[in-house]
Amino acid sequence: MPPRANLPTIAVAERHGLVWLCPGEPAASISEMVVDADPSFRRINTGVAVWRVSAPRMVDNFLDISTSRACIGEPLGAQEPRVPSIDLVDLDDGYHGHRYEVVARNPEEAQASSGSDDAVVGRVMTSGFCPPLVVRSTIAYDTGPQHLLLLLSSLIDEVTSCFTFVAWRNDDFDVPAEEVVAVDRAIGEEDRQMLERLSGEFSLEQTAPVEWRRRFTTMLGA
Repeated sequence: MPPRANLPTIAVAERHGLVWLCPGEPAASISEMVVDADPSFRRINTGVAVWRVSAPRMVDNFLDISTSRACIGEPLGAQEPRVPSIDLVDLDDGYHGHRYEVVARNPEEAQASSGSDDAVVGRVMTSGFCPPLVVRSTIAYDTGPQHLLLLLSSLIDEVTSCFTFVAWRNDDFDVPAEEVVAVDRAIGEEDRQMLERLSGEFSLEQTAPVEWRRRFTTMLGA
């Protein structure tokens, strides 16, 4: 082997149907999704899109439970769009965030996801993060279906990012994958259009969620 025949290497791993790269020494493990090994669930991977949005701003948006109401329905009696104070807790699989329950209207476009054609349906939901830029959202419907999402942002530069999401469902495997994730795609498109109207970098010092910012900077040794 010629002495100059060498290339720099980076850490590579495959998890959840995705390839994960680390250009340096890994500062944290890849986020877990125990449900990925559960045969009662199927995993649906989606393509990668480029958003003209900073990755931290995307994390901030995905952790905000007050967005995307047009697609998922408003809580009953919500005459004003108010979000109550919610305590952050340690969730399963190493995620940190909030757990909440809601009884919400069940619009026609969401009935395939909820497994019900009733006018309203109850949900137990969580939104949590795992540093550096991973957000997990879970929905357990009163009707039985469970829907889990892994929302993944990867920065290209300070104001542009790659985005993909992975979904897990425990309902009818015969339903086409695109039908299962149709509502998720619609919510993501709502978010993209809204966030791309905002310009510039997303300041971690001033506006990022405090606990995510603290864990993110701790992981980086900052």
